[in-house]
This record gives sequence, C-alpha cells and structure tokens, in this order.
Amino acid sequence: MLRTTPSSGVCLAPGEVFSCSGWQKATTSDNRGLDAFNPRLAAILLVGGDKTWDDRFYETFIPVADRLYDAYVDDLRREGLIT
Repeated sequence: MLRTTPSSGVCLAPGEVFSCSGWQKATTSDNRGLDAFNPRLAAILLVGGDKTWDDRFYETFIPVADRLYDAYVDDLRREGLIT
C-alpha cells in the first residue's frame, strides 16, 4: 500500500519508491504523473493525467499505479528477467 508524503511529493510503499512528479505545460492544465524505478533501476511511467478539477487525483490513481507496478514486476518474474 502506498502513502503520500505531501511535503516531499514522494509516494512511498514498503521497499519501493514512487515519485509523484509534476510537470507544467504552457496551458492552464495541471498535469501529474506517477512513476517508479523498477527492480532493474529503470524509470517507468505508471499513470499520467490532468488533475485540474480532480481533488482526489492521488487517492484515485496511486492504487492504480500500485496495481500496474505489481503486474509489471510479476511479468518480469515470469519472463525470468528478475528473481
């Protein structure tokens, strides 16, 4: 289960670090992304979107990112790329 630490902008899970990165476009949108380092230390983008009118963006998408990351790691294990 992930938890967000608002002061650092980092979402933490036991043994994993998800960064809740944000980037701004030249528009009025408020884009955010949830990314992680996989077990082989390559960065992967899990979820991205516009949170302009969504006060629950992180509460909604951190569980989605968590499930995507777990499925990704399971695939790596099945393919024999990690143990």
